[in-house]
Amino acid sequence: HLNIHFNMSHCQQGVACAISRYPIGIDIEAITEIDWDVARHVMNNEQLYTIASSSNPERSFCELWATKESILKQTGEGLCDNLPQLAIDKYSFTRHHGKDYVCTACYSHPEQHEEFRLVTL
Repeated sequence: HLNIHFNMSHCQQGVACAISRYPIGIDIEAITEIDWDVARHVMNNEQLYTIASSSNPERSFCELWATKESILKQTGEGLCDNLPQLAIDKYSFTRHHGKDYVCTACYSHPEQHEEFRLVTL
Protein backbone atom coordinates (compact mmCIF):
# COMPACT_ATOMS: atom_id res chain seq x y z
CA HIS A 1 0.00 0.00 0.00
CA LEU A 2 1.52 3.35 -1.03
CA ASN A 3 0.36 5.22 2.09
CA ILE A 4 2.12 2.96 4.58
CA HIS A 5 5.74 3.64 5.41
CA PHE A 6 7.82 1.81 7.97
CA ASN A 7 11.34 1.73 9.27
CA MET A 8 13.16 -0.51 11.73
CA SER A 9 16.31 -0.43 13.80
CA HIS A 10 17.90 -2.62 16.44
CA CYS A 11 20.74 -2.67 18.91
CA GLN A 12 21.77 -4.82 21.87
CA GLN A 13 19.08 -3.23 24.04
CA GLY A 14 16.08 -3.62 21.74
CA VAL A 15 14.24 -3.20 18.47
CA ALA A 16 12.41 -0.10 17.25
CA CYS A 17 9.81 -0.02 14.50
CA ALA A 18 8.05 3.07 13.17
CA ILE A 19 4.93 2.90 10.99
CA SER A 20 3.39 5.99 9.40
CA ARG A 21 1.34 7.32 6.50
CA TYR A 22 4.40 9.41 5.57
CA PRO A 23 8.11 8.62 5.16
CA ILE A 24 9.71 8.01 8.56
CA GLY A 25 13.12 7.02 9.83
CA ILE A 26 14.00 5.53 13.20
CA ASP A 27 17.22 4.59 14.94
CA ILE A 28 17.95 3.00 18.29
CA GLU A 29 21.48 3.05 19.66
CA ALA A 30 23.06 1.46 22.71
CA ILE A 31 24.97 3.97 24.78
CA THR A 32 28.59 2.88 24.55
CA GLU A 33 32.06 4.35 24.84
CA ILE A 34 32.84 6.99 22.20
CA ASP A 35 35.30 6.21 19.43
CA TRP A 36 36.62 9.75 18.90
CA ASP A 37 38.06 8.90 15.47
CA VAL A 38 34.56 7.98 14.33
CA ALA A 39 33.07 11.03 16.09
CA ARG A 40 35.45 13.38 14.23
CA HIS A 41 34.43 11.75 10.95
CA VAL A 42 30.63 12.06 11.43
CA MET A 43 30.19 15.22 13.56
CA ASN A 44 30.99 18.85 12.88
CA ASN A 45 33.05 21.01 15.29
CA GLU A 46 29.99 22.42 17.06
CA GLN A 47 28.61 18.92 17.63
CA LEU A 48 31.99 17.66 18.86
CA TYR A 49 32.09 20.54 21.35
CA THR A 50 28.55 19.74 22.52
CA ILE A 51 29.50 16.11 23.05
CA ALA A 52 32.81 16.83 24.80
CA SER A 53 31.29 19.45 27.14
CA SER A 54 28.25 17.33 28.03
CA SER A 55 27.84 15.87 31.51
CA ASN A 56 27.25 12.55 29.72
CA PRO A 57 29.31 12.59 26.49
CA GLU A 58 28.45 8.99 25.56
CA ARG A 59 24.71 9.71 25.68
CA SER A 60 25.18 13.00 23.79
CA PHE A 61 27.12 11.27 21.02
CA CYS A 62 24.51 8.51 20.71
CA GLU A 63 21.68 11.06 20.62
CA LEU A 64 23.34 12.99 17.80
CA TRP A 65 24.24 9.81 15.94
CA ALA A 66 20.69 8.41 16.24
CA THR A 67 19.36 11.77 15.02
CA LYS A 68 21.58 11.72 11.94
CA GLU A 69 20.88 8.08 11.15
CA SER A 70 17.12 8.59 11.50
CA ILE A 71 17.33 11.46 8.96
CA LEU A 72 19.23 9.33 6.47
CA LYS A 73 16.71 6.52 6.86
CA GLN A 74 13.74 8.91 6.54
CA THR A 75 15.11 10.43 3.34
CA GLY A 76 16.31 7.09 1.97
CA GLU A 77 19.86 8.41 1.51
CA GLY A 78 21.65 5.89 3.67
CA LEU A 79 25.10 6.60 5.03
CA CYS A 80 26.91 9.34 3.12
CA ASP A 81 30.11 11.35 3.18
CA ASN A 82 28.56 14.63 4.33
CA LEU A 83 27.51 13.53 7.81
CA PRO A 84 29.19 16.48 9.57
CA GLN A 85 27.19 18.94 7.42
CA LEU A 86 23.86 17.08 7.61
CA ALA A 87 21.15 19.72 8.23
CA ILE A 88 19.48 18.46 11.40
CA ASP A 89 17.30 21.56 11.80
CA LYS A 90 15.26 20.79 8.65
CA TYR A 91 13.46 17.89 10.34
CA SER A 92 11.37 17.10 13.38
CA PHE A 93 12.12 14.35 15.87
CA THR A 94 10.57 12.34 18.64
CA ARG A 95 13.03 10.85 21.09
CA HIS A 96 12.87 8.19 23.76
CA HIS A 97 15.67 7.82 26.29
CA GLY A 98 16.21 4.57 28.11
CA LYS A 99 18.80 3.89 30.78
CA ASP A 100 21.26 2.42 28.29
CA TYR A 101 19.88 3.43 24.87
CA VAL A 102 18.46 6.31 22.87
CA CYS A 103 15.82 6.07 20.16
CA THR A 104 15.02 8.80 17.64
CA ALA A 105 12.26 8.94 15.02
CA CYS A 106 12.61 11.48 12.21
CA TYR A 107 9.68 12.87 10.26
CA SER A 108 9.00 15.82 8.00
CA HIS A 109 5.20 15.88 7.84
CA PRO A 110 3.47 17.96 10.57
CA GLU A 111 0.86 15.30 11.40
CA GLN A 112 3.43 12.65 12.16
CA HIS A 113 4.36 13.91 15.63
CA GLU A 114 0.91 13.13 16.95
CA GLU A 115 1.01 9.68 15.34
CA PHE A 116 4.21 8.56 17.05
CA ARG A 117 3.73 5.89 19.70
CA LEU A 118 6.38 4.02 21.61
CA VAL A 119 5.67 0.46 22.65
CA THR A 120 8.02 -1.12 25.14
CA LEU A 121 8.19 -4.81 25.98
